[in-house]
Amino acid sequence: MAPAADLAAHGIFVREDFLPLSLCRQLCKDIDSFPLSDGDIWLPEEGFHINDQIKRRKEISYSADTQPKLHQKIYEASAELADRFSLQLGTLQPLKFTRYDVGDFYQPHRDLLDEPAPEVIRSRKLALTLFLNQQGDEPDEADYCGGSLAFYGLISDPSWHGAGIPLDSEAGMLVAFRPDILHEVTPVTHGVRYAITTWLC
Repeated sequence: MAPAADLAAHGIFVREDFLPLSLCRQLCKDIDSFPLSDGDIWLPEEGFHINDQIKRRKEISYSADTQPKLHQKIYEASAELADRFSLQLGTLQPLKFTRYDVGDFYQPHRDLLDEPAPEVIRSRKLALTLFLNQQGDEPDEADYCGGSLAFYGLISDPSWHGAGIPLDSEAGMLVAFRPDILHEVTPVTHGVRYAITTWLC
C-alpha cells in the first residue's frame, strides 16, 4: 500500500491524526447504534438506487450540525483545503456514516459525473474521507483488513494503467481529493471498516 506522502505527491491531501482516537472510538459506537441501510448510487439511466454489484455497505446521512465537534474540525480544515486545491469552498454536504462488513466494497467510481446529474452531485468540489478505525495486513494487529481506499489514474506511466494505488490508512486520518478522480474501496476481508465521507462544495 502507498504511504500518505507518496499519494500527497500525486494530488491527494492526507492529514494523519486529524481526529483524536477518543472521538474515532465514539463515532464507531455511534455508527453501530444508527439505523443504517444499504448504500445507494446514482446512475444517469436509473437515478438513485441500490446496486450491490457496484456498492455494498451500510450507511446513513446526517447533517454535520448533529456532530458539532466533527463539524468544527472540518470547518477549521476547509481554509487549508481551499488553498491546497485552489478552490473556493463553502457548503459542507451531509456526513455519510459508513460501515463495511466482511465482503463489502465499492467498485471504482467517481463522485462527480459528466452526465446530467442532480445538483447535490454536480456541486461537489472536494471529496473527504475520515477513517475511524485501524487498517492492517494481519487480523491480529488491526480492526480490519482489506477495505483499502485506492486511487486510479494518478500516475501516467503505462505500466500503472488500470491499477489502483491503495492508501495505507489509519484511524483519525483525513483524506481529501478532487471528486472526479477514479477511486474504489476494496473488499473488506476481516473485521469492520468504519469511515465517514462527505463533500465540500
